[in-house]
Amino acid sequence: MRRAESRFVIVFAVALVLKALPLSATTAQTGARVTVGISPTVFRTGQPASAELSVCSVSTSLLTLAPGNTFAFFIDSSIGTVGSFTTPISLSSASLLAGDFSVSFGTSKNQVVLTYNGQPKTFAFGDCLSVEVNLIAGAQTGIGKVSLSSQFVSSVNGTLPFATASIVDFANTGTTAITHDQTLMGDGTSQMPLGIAVGGVTTGDLAIGAVTADKIGAGQVVKSLNGARDDLSILGGENVTVVPVVTVGTAPVITGLIISAPDVITSVAHDGSLVGNGAGGSPLGVALPLSLSGSASGSGIALVTIRNSASGNHGIEGDGGPAGAGVVGNGGDFNSDTGAAGPGLFAFGGDNSGNGFGGPGILVIPGNFSNGKRQGLAGDFRGDVTVAGTVTKAGGSFKIDHPIDPSNKYLYHSFVESPDMKNIYDGIAALDAAGEATVELPEWFGALNRDFRYQLTCIGGFAPVYVAAKISNNRFRIAGGLPGLEVSWQVTGIRQDQWANAHRIPVEENKPEAERGYYLHPELFGQSAEKAIDWARNPQLMQGLKERKETEQKSQARNH
Repeated sequence: MRRAESRFVIVFAVALVLKALPLSATTAQTGARVTVGISPTVFRTGQPASAELSVCSVSTSLLTLAPGNTFAFFIDSSIGTVGSFTTPISLSSASLLAGDFSVSFGTSKNQVVLTYNGQPKTFAFGDCLSVEVNLIAGAQTGIGKVSLSSQFVSSVNGTLPFATASIVDFANTGTTAITHDQTLMGDGTSQMPLGIAVGGVTTGDLAIGAVTADKIGAGQVVKSLNGARDDLSILGGENVTVVPVVTVGTAPVITGLIISAPDVITSVAHDGSLVGNGAGGSPLGVALPLSLSGSASGSGIALVTIRNSASGNHGIEGDGGPAGAGVVGNGGDFNSDTGAAGPGLFAFGGDNSGNGFGGPGILVIPGNFSNGKRQGLAGDFRGDVTVAGTVTKAGGSFKIDHPIDPSNKYLYHSFVESPDMKNIYDGIAALDAAGEATVELPEWFGALNRDFRYQLTCIGGFAPVYVAAKISNNRFRIAGGLPGLEVSWQVTGIRQDQWANAHRIPVEENKPEAERGYYLHPELFGQSAEKAIDWARNPQLMQGLKERKETEQKSQARNH
């Protein structure tokens, strides 16, 4: 409850003071030198409240406060139940200090005691001490009492001097609730004041002309149409047709309007990425060839990003014209003595959160001649190729222009292959006067290789040559020959470098469960194209490619 503006004080004092008080004040007690008061004096039943209990000196003779002097307030239960008090006290005095007083509860919380703890000082006329207490107002309506006990007051017939306070059902009115209909809300108390309920005012409650345009907030409703107000009629005209939308029934009702304005727009301004003028005879469209240029700042930010959320479908598809490329990418130029310019194509395979395979960075399928007998290349690299991982192939060779007939023929040689990661080294050694030779190998030979194998062949004669000392410190020794005899030698070793040790190529491997029944080359085993390993790894992609190919074949057949 909000504290009252003024303090209600009942005075207990000498007869001289009483003459200045209202006639309703309590009769002064003989020898009384102080007054007791409570503010505010009106409380609402059962509600939290706060009150200021005060004691003031009204003595014209000298009063002295000594350590241990007390002022004990007794709050009658009719006023309420005290829960706490606030410190420090409030003090109006020229000599006393608030810190010289302590506050405590007496025998119960309804007894609040102020104790003086300072040096002896004068309690002068007009000096006042106050303490704020928090309470729950009494449940009984009527007059409550606050009594004071102190060394400076006396009692008459055992009755302490007191001040009074009113307990009401509703502050200053006695009202607990106001009855009203649904157009209002609240009960009329300070905690729930009356107010207009949501929807409490309807159109029927408003007087005709009560709401004007200047009373409507900006941005809420259309107040006029080009200055025209009230009922408006929209009429058709040149290039504009007004059609009412009606519901079908016994009594058609207009529910809206459709305004059709064909060919009203004669031109739309645009840049070179569009064509057309936006009119009925020349709709807007994307210009071809389309060229987009701009700057997308930030690391890895693309100028154009295309995302297809449909499962198994493509983000970008390009079909070249006759003998043209489907997609062409040019890497960004760069001027640097250390870094590299941008790649023409940078591809990431899709991630797989299950137990299957991640997507390949690039999946390439060659095209065919119409007779299907000659297949195009899956890849054509015009330069050096670096592979950081393992190259897996069905076969391999070099292909060069034939050294004897380069204009008409090619020459092929197959790769030499092994179940091991094997290196081959060879050379020719000339034997010394003792029929021996030491073969020096590169300084990195022993670090790169292990498990050595040897072959020796005499040239120009026969001798029982043999390996007299195996490879050690990157050399081995040949003996058993004739002085000056040449010996052809060959040494093989198995790679033992860090990468090879971490990536041994398995000689045999069981196919994963998902790939069993599928083949790298199904046609060689009399199987259909759908048994290719790609159908096990990318079934949705392969199905889409198959359907596309069938569609193209049907289109070609119709054209022929």
